[in-house]
Amino acid sequence: MIVLIMPIVRINDVELHYEKFGNGGAPIVFVHGFLASSKMWQDFYIPNLPASYHAYAIDMRGHGQSHHIKHGCNVFQLADDVFQFSQQLQFEKFIYVGMSMGGATGIQLALDHPEVLKALILMNPGFGSTFSRGSRLMAPLFALIAQKQWFMKMLLKSMLTRPPSENLIQAFLNDGMLVSKETWAEYLHHTNRIQQLERFSHFEVPTLVMIGAKDHVLPLDMQHRLAAVIPNAKKIIFEDEGHGMVEENPKAVFRAMMFFLEQHSL
Repeated sequence: MIVLIMPIVRINDVELHYEKFGNGGAPIVFVHGFLASSKMWQDFYIPNLPASYHAYAIDMRGHGQSHHIKHGCNVFQLADDVFQFSQQLQFEKFIYVGMSMGGATGIQLALDHPEVLKALILMNPGFGSTFSRGSRLMAPLFALIAQKQWFMKMLLKSMLTRPPSENLIQAFLNDGMLVSKETWAEYLHHTNRIQQLERFSHFEVPTLVMIGAKDHVLPLDMQHRLAAVIPNAKKIIFEDEGHGMVEENPKAVFRAMMFFLEQHSL
């Protein structure tokens, strides 16, 4: 039976809600994408984990039930939040699983604190904002129409390769409408971008990068570049999946994740 606890931890002057599952030994931390919450892992991924894992799913700052801040939603702060989370819960090392924004957070965490990672699993990861200096007006424009249901539905459909169910639409709206316009503007700002990927040259943590070949949200060349720059990273391409593959095809994504962990005896 899965034991569900819903505690709050205060990190960097922000209260983060997280959910804790199981009583296994190896900690595995799940981090959601932009506009989502820890709920994205709860229906399939966490219930199907072997009992040997101790799972933690965090609502990142500005998302879900965590503190709805107006500042600090950038990959550098998010990565430090996860690092401080691991320190407060006294993890010696842990497995990190992140999707999209969670993937970008994991990349920055790996650059800053590789010593805390036992494995790194990235699903449709980005580098932070996809906007360049030349398109700096896009972030405030998106923030202006954020929290509009018509826009949120359009955004969801761009992430998927199949028509979404009503349950998925409602879950996405429930989570997305909680994210403030300030958080939108900060996360999409052109300065919110991971740099110095050459620092991965001596990275030794087992890494899996999963890419949906039909991802229309984040540039595919950026995701392939990431997989190429991390030494010995394993790359899996899901030819029929898009940016929302974590929720559209959870069985295939979970199976690939578990096979990777088993290969490395994790």
